[in-house]
Amino acid sequence: MYLYHYFEKGRTPFLTLSDLTDEKALEVHHSLQDGNNIFARRNQDNRYMLLRRIAEKRMYSMFIRKGGKPRRQTPYYMVLGEKELDECKAWFHAYDVIKIPLDAWSDETINRYR
Repeated sequence: MYLYHYFEKGRTPFLTLSDLTDEKALEVHHSLQDGNNIFARRNQDNRYMLLRRIAEKRMYSMFIRKGGKPRRQTPYYMVLGEKELDECKAWFHAYDVIKIPLDAWSDETINRYR
């Protein structure tokens, strides 16, 4: 079993809005809208980053309570298992993907939703 991280071809993988300030994240969202990017559609009410930060803090707290020892405060998002569906690929104008074996991660650093 593998984890797949999809990202825009020509960009650095594992970039995340969560690592940015709210102001910079909003700036990036606006630039995505200019490029008709699917991710920009999530911010139509300008609450996306607020809701995302709330959800990520909750996930972090829940993972700690389960005994997790994450190295980051915010997650990197990946897809479990080969997802050849056009859905993931459609997120990008031109996508690239990194494939990482699931067993390369310790249970302390990854939240395996089952």
